[in-house]
Amino acid sequence: MNKTTKIAISANTCWYLYNFVKNLILSIKRQGYDVIVIAPEDDYTDRLTDLGCTYINLKLYRNSKNPFLDAKTIICFYNIYKKLQPQLALHFTAKNNLYGTLSASLLGVPCVNTVSGLGVIFNKKSIYQYLVLWMYKKTQNKARKVVFQNTDDKNLFINNKIISLNKTQLMQGCGVDLKHFIPNKDKLYKNNITFLLSARIIYDKGIKEFVQAAKKLKNKYPYAKFQLLGFIDNSHPSAITKNCIDKWVEQEYIEYLGATDDVRKYIAQADVIVLPTTYSEGIPRSLMEAAAMAKPLIATNIAGCRAVVEHNYNGLLCETASVSDLTNKIEQMICMPPIKRYNMGANSRKKVEAEFDESIIINSYLELIYHNLTPSN
Repeated sequence: MNKTTKIAISANTCWYLYNFVKNLILSIKRQGYDVIVIAPEDDYTDRLTDLGCTYINLKLYRNSKNPFLDAKTIICFYNIYKKLQPQLALHFTAKNNLYGTLSASLLGVPCVNTVSGLGVIFNKKSIYQYLVLWMYKKTQNKARKVVFQNTDDKNLFINNKIISLNKTQLMQGCGVDLKHFIPNKDKLYKNNITFLLSARIIYDKGIKEFVQAAKKLKNKYPYAKFQLLGFIDNSHPSAITKNCIDKWVEQEYIEYLGATDDVRKYIAQADVIVLPTTYSEGIPRSLMEAAAMAKPLIATNIAGCRAVVEHNYNGLLCETASVSDLTNKIEQMICMPPIKRYNMGANSRKKVEAEFDESIIINSYLELIYHNLTPSN
């Protein structure tokens, strides 16, 4: 393939691209394409350029509902694509899917979008939800393909006549590297049990429910440990403050492990991975990684999570935003014979190997790229 063929890849943070799209970027580069990443600058920008990508800063205000700021993003996308003239644009995350597609279509740049979950906006009906649906309807049929990470989101778009069926494609998240995330060989029987929640430290991830469940169970099961791992996202509307976390730690409800770029050692030391998220995610990476390491799971019975967790097979599903049900599911895991938890973990690994192997996902994206880019000049 001609090395002047340019593939633009865009998301709302460099952090997202590095943590979720890195191996896809490397695979695209190995095919001989030039990769240009377009996202707001953050602590992960240099890591992307270290991969050999060209970086372009994007004016994007991911948590803003101000139409004037969003107009700046549209203009920024338009100017970038007009100057860059890529043969294909890959968009990840909501605003990039909307505004990147609109700008690309005005310039005749083909694009492939990935819907990685619909977020909290689709939890309940509102004027803003209707506005977002209208914007999706106006933009997504302009894309060559829209990739969905779970069937619930795909069906919502089709049923609301946002996009035609022939423009959709289903992929199981971004996949997980099965050679990087491997089961540990700890002893089966332990004197304690550790529950780990690994996510951005925001309320929407169900962290408050997790802490309240820990509070209820600590006196009854003093040998149970409850841990939080993840970075504090102060820019998010649902952010949890460091002071709040410190109070939870001081009251000995939970342990806060801080943030890390390598979650494997923390997953390895845990017995059960918990994600009581309150909103629809594509397919949560934390659950796929934990499943690849043969861990039993507890997650919300919601789109994305139930794609990874099969109830009573490799974990337990709980009701959304229900402290009592989450507490019940955690207690079930505590009282469960260790051999049953071990078997659930083994089933997790089997499920990931069959459905979420990253190499399969990457090959599907490479095929999409090959069939949808315009010829380079």
